[in-house]
Amino acid sequence: MRILLVTLSDILPYALTKVLNPELEYCAIVVDEPDISKKMFKDYPQITNVIFPFYELKECIKNFFYDFLLCIHPQWNDWAKRFKKYELPKNKLI
Repeated sequence: MRILLVTLSDILPYALTKVLNPELEYCAIVVDEPDISKKMFKDYPQITNVIFPFYELKECIKNFFYDFLLCIHPQWNDWAKRFKKYELPKNKLI
């Protein structure tokens, strides 16, 4: 299953190691601080190669193939409005 993950850099390590299934494949991980996130996972190119900044979210939604967009963010309601604005299909949002 391919996932487009939207989260905060400080939540990312916990989400990837303790919450999410390690079998998931990530087409993109969209975070607030991509440089910090890439440094945290510098030894894992399969993760660092798919990290993008929040300002590229619209392009990630439009250009990547994914089964679901997973949003792990404390201000989820604000993001839901963006997802709608970016024309994310409702059946792809978790």
